[in-house]
Amino acid sequence: MRRATFAVVLTTAVAFAAHAEAPAGGVTQKTDKGEVNWSQKTITVTGSGAFSNSASNAAQARLMAEKAAKIDAQRNLLETLKGVQVTSGAPAASVMQMGEVKTKVEGIVKNFEIVEKKYFNDGGVDVIVRMTIDGTLAELLIPDAGSKPAKIGPSPDGSTAMIIDAKGLGLTPALAPKVFDESGKEIYSAAIVSKDKLREHGVCAYARDLDSAKSDKRAGAKPLIVKATKLAQGSKNDLVIGGKDAAAFASAGYLGEGKLIIVVD
Repeated sequence: MRRATFAVVLTTAVAFAAHAEAPAGGVTQKTDKGEVNWSQKTITVTGSGAFSNSASNAAQARLMAEKAAKIDAQRNLLETLKGVQVTSGAPAASVMQMGEVKTKVEGIVKNFEIVEKKYFNDGGVDVIVRMTIDGTLAELLIPDAGSKPAKIGPSPDGSTAMIIDAKGLGLTPALAPKVFDESGKEIYSAAIVSKDKLREHGVCAYARDLDSAKSDKRAGAKPLIVKATKLAQGSKNDLVIGGKDAAAFASAGYLGEGKLIIVVD
């Protein structure tokens, strides 16, 4: 952020404060360039543009500074996105090594939302911008999503979603975490989530506490709460579920809709 100095802030700052404030139980991850909000599935960064001595007048200088700030913000969004974990051991940067994916992702990043502008008395400009990491972007970064779609339907126990309590395990959020049983068998992954639901709300949601998880819109009226026993071996993003809790995954007909919420520290 810029040094403390007088700034005229646009009215969008009020709107930004309302939307950028993490809800109760929000899961956020600070980065060098900004913040990843895993509850809202957004990346927010700041771009800065300095006063240009080459401008012919003050108005032109401000426009040039604002343009520079937008370019800086776009660059910061892309750098932050590259560090977002897609699956265990695979940040977005590794997925974007494929030329076609990289080009498409860069095109999406250009369509960021400006949520605040700050004009400083030294002629500089800051822009705070935001983009979603769900929707088309998630589909690009998780190419195997929906490759083994699960049968969708009501669960025998009447539950409407799965909440995994992973508190105390030090889980790091990812776009496409996996869940295993104690034998090492994979019981949940992006592969079983339908493409439509992936675009709508991603593979899973993250919450800071059980109350927040229960109030998530995908939880429904009767979420089933299970306890993770540990992180999967060699992973900071994947979980292990034991015993009867693991067996519940087989009959949970809503998991194909991505109705999974993970509670983290």
